[in-house]
Amino acid sequence: MTMQGIQPATGQTARAFVKRIRNDRKRAYATAYLHYLTMEGTTEPQSDDYQPLSYMAMQAVRLELTTILEENGS
Repeated sequence: MTMQGIQPATGQTARAFVKRIRNDRKRAYATAYLHYLTMEGTTEPQSDDYQPLSYMAMQAVRLELTTILEENGS
């Protein structure tokens, strides 16, 4: 995965967060959302593709990844 405009340490922190997720569907959503945030021209992952993952679980992933990327100056 190429992370355009993301500092290496930030990318490592975000990938480490994704790897720590135990739930397979939540980890798949987190991977897709990280890809969406770091790659241009892709579309945001749709919630229907990751059912039965709850909206709150997806929201938690979005919040955490956005926070990681913003805190590290990306």
